[in-house]
Amino acid sequence: MIKVAVISGGFSEESIISARSAAMVMNNIDKQRFSPVLVKIDRESWTAQWKETWYPIDKNDFSFLVNGKKHHFNLAFMMIHGTPGEDGILQGYLELMGIPYTTGDVLNMALTFDKSATKTALEQNGFITAPSVLLFRDEIFSKNGIIAKVGLPCFVKPNRGGSSFGATRVDKEEDLMMAIEKAYGTKGEALIESFIAGTEVTCGVINFRGKARSLPLPKLYLTTFFSILKPSTKALLMKLLQQDLILKFIQKCNVNAKEFSNYSIAEE
Repeated sequence: MIKVAVISGGFSEESIISARSAAMVMNNIDKQRFSPVLVKIDRESWTAQWKETWYPIDKNDFSFLVNGKKHHFNLAFMMIHGTPGEDGILQGYLELMGIPYTTGDVLNMALTFDKSATKTALEQNGFITAPSVLLFRDEIFSKNGIIAKVGLPCFVKPNRGGSSFGATRVDKEEDLMMAIEKAYGTKGEALIESFIAGTEVTCGVINFRGKARSLPLPKLYLTTFFSILKPSTKALLMKLLQQDLILKFIQKCNVNAKEFSNYSIAEE
C-alpha cells in the first residue's frame, strides 16, 4: 500500500488553514489504496502521527521510527499553506529525498509564491493582468500616485504569501495606508491591484502520465470579499455551473493547456 505523508503546518499564520485542509484529506482519502500519515512541520519540530502518537521525523531521509521499525513515505501530499510548502523550499527537500509530491516543482512554486513575479511572467506570455503597484517597507511612495494608477476600490495584499491573511479591499482613500501596513507583515512587501468586477473562474493544469491535463472549472460565487455562499446552496451552484455559457466556452479552450503546463497561473 502507498504510504502518504499528508503534510500540514508551516511557518506562517496560514498554518491554521493548513490544519483544516490536512484534516479534510485524512478524512476523505481512499484508505483502500493509500495509508495516510499526518505530518506536521513547524519551526520547532517535524513530527508524524502514528496511531494517535506523535513521533519525530528524521530529516536525513524523511522517515520516522516506531518501536524500532523505520517508516518511509512513498508520496508527499502537500497541504501546507504559505512557506515552506508553497514557495519551493519543501519541494527542493523532497526532491533531494527522492520523494514525489503533489504540487508544482521548485521553480513553479518559487515563482508563483511571488505575486508580482507571477504577474510579470504572465504579461511576458501575453496575459493581461490588473494594473498594480509593488511596494517595499521603508520605500517612499505617493498615495495619490498609487490611486491614480490602480483606482478605487483596490486590493492590497502581501506580495509573497497567501491572501488569507493580510489582504484588504480598500474602498476609501483614507484606508489605504493602514491596508499597506497590514500587507507588509513579516515579508515587508505589499502588492496593490485594481479591483476588476466580473466572473471569477479557476482552472488547474496538471501533468498526468506525461500529458498536460486541465481540471474541471469551478466558479466562485461571492457576496462580498472572501464571503462564500453556504454549502447548502451546492445543488443550486452546480445547476448554475451547468448552465454557465462562460465556463462552457473556457472549457473548450482547454486544448491550449499544454502551453501553460509549466506555469501556475492562478494567484491566491
